[in-house]
Amino acid sequence: MRRLCLCLTMLILSLSALSQQEADERRARDYSAGGDFDKALELYQKLYNEGANPEYYDQYISLLLQTKRFAEAKELTAELMAGDPTSPVYPVDLGRIYQQEGFMEKTDSLYKSLFRKLPADEFRIRELAAAFYRANAYDYAVTTFTHGRKLLGNEQAFAFDLLALYRYKKDRRMLISEYIHVLSFNPDETILHQAKNSFATLFESDEHYALLEEALQKGIKKRAPQPELTKLLSWAYLQQEKYVEALNLLINLDKKTGSGTDLIFSTGAAILEKQALKEALPAFEYIATKGTSDPLYIAAKARILYCKTEILSLDKSDVADIDKLTQEYRAFLNTTHDVGIKAFLLSKLAAFHAYDLGRHAEAAELLQEALTLPGIGPEMKNNIKLELADVSILIDDVWEATLIYSQVERDAEQVAVKQEARFRNARLSYFRGDFVWAQAQLSDLKAATDQMLANDALNLSLLISGHTQNKPDTLSLRAYARADMMLFSKRYERAFAILDSVESAGIAGSLADDMLMLRARIHLGMADYSRASEVLEQIVESNTPGIWADDALFLLGDTYEKLKKPSQARDCYEKIIKNYPGSLYISEARIRFRKLRGDSLG
Repeated sequence: MRRLCLCLTMLILSLSALSQQEADERRARDYSAGGDFDKALELYQKLYNEGANPEYYDQYISLLLQTKRFAEAKELTAELMAGDPTSPVYPVDLGRIYQQEGFMEKTDSLYKSLFRKLPADEFRIRELAAAFYRANAYDYAVTTFTHGRKLLGNEQAFAFDLLALYRYKKDRRMLISEYIHVLSFNPDETILHQAKNSFATLFESDEHYALLEEALQKGIKKRAPQPELTKLLSWAYLQQEKYVEALNLLINLDKKTGSGTDLIFSTGAAILEKQALKEALPAFEYIATKGTSDPLYIAAKARILYCKTEILSLDKSDVADIDKLTQEYRAFLNTTHDVGIKAFLLSKLAAFHAYDLGRHAEAAELLQEALTLPGIGPEMKNNIKLELADVSILIDDVWEATLIYSQVERDAEQVAVKQEARFRNARLSYFRGDFVWAQAQLSDLKAATDQMLANDALNLSLLISGHTQNKPDTLSLRAYARADMMLFSKRYERAFAILDSVESAGIAGSLADDMLMLRARIHLGMADYSRASEVLEQIVESNTPGIWADDALFLLGDTYEKLKKPSQARDCYEKIIKNYPGSLYISEARIRFRKLRGDSLG
């Protein structure tokens, strides 16, 4: 019983001591965080001295330095070095004391003596480097690893430790050098991907990419063919929109080493995504030269036709070029058996004939041909029917268009397709000036499963409800809707003429901002990005709240990107993030903002 009481007494005393220790540690942290270093030092000194508790050594030595009690700090490190002469932590801390006293020569001499004593032992090398890292002496940590390589006679040693240090220090030049070094002896795709992410995170200007280019060019010349270095150089060119150089490197690499077409295709696709059609085209044309044995042949041929169609659409080329393109479509359609690709290409060619050439009958025939393809799925068939209905609008056969839209809405199994058909029918009613019927169609679409469709339905509904309160506004909206229909038909000059007539007659009324937005969209449709940006700037600078506020900002950001004005684009996306948290564009704005800021997106 007496022994039990003694044990309980000891337990209570130890718990009390532990509780007091925790309280002292908490107070010490609070004092330190509040800048009261003398009081914090007093408590950490007490905690450390209670059994020379090593747990509190770091805080204790740091506060001694913070309060400039250098003699006490030296006494502490001397005592610990005597007790543990093999640990590098205490001599490194002694160097910190010399440094804080202003004796850099003594610090440097001490640290160099540590290098001289360092054995050819990986563990001891890492231990010394860790001690320097802990003391924020990053340059000495780097020197430890580079010296350690020589001691071990292994130039591959400590590569990832050095990479981590260079990243932390933001030493771009040395990071580039080390990645080239690592990829030279370990050409691994994972390391290549890591290098790209590191550079994308740290590089803030073209000058940084120029450093990478120069170093890679020298590295490639100095060594035997290094595919990974060539791929990295191509990536660097791509980041600076040097598309021709990026593709030429990869194509030449494939010619020399047979590295394959996957990266050529993905690089071409990335360039195509930037709407650099002429620059992307050689990637797919090169793959096509390899013939049908290449697994990417079909996909490449489809993109060749897509690029050429878009180029002709923008360049307004002559009839000979158009006929030649049509023949290329036919030749490819006769060779491929992929129903999905056939339907896509027939649809693309039909859109070109309908909207760019004004050949509405030919467009309808191409879409009818797509509908009769054997094995075409119901979803694809319904989407082509919607395109056929759109073409019917172009030839003023609105009843045929309405009939097809209604059929698709009735027959489609997918909710998204039903809703798309209903929206297009509502839009057609709006084009025709039948605003009551359009509103009836739109009422159920504001909660559509597709967010973009729901947003379009809401915007159209608000446009109609906001401008049909009186007869003058309704008349203005009818004119606006006709101009909108001309934009849909790509009859841009006719759309401008209608808007000009409304404004010159002084009947724009409450539609003034909407007409500005429509003008911007027309300029964008014409790829006149400079004029579009001027109009969008007017809308944004007016600060008028309305349904187009976030739309105008996002379109302006996108237009600035096309005009190679990244800082202005970034500002637009940042305003959406800050001012329109509920915007449909918020996710895409965040992605674009981070990309333009230089963040790594993985």
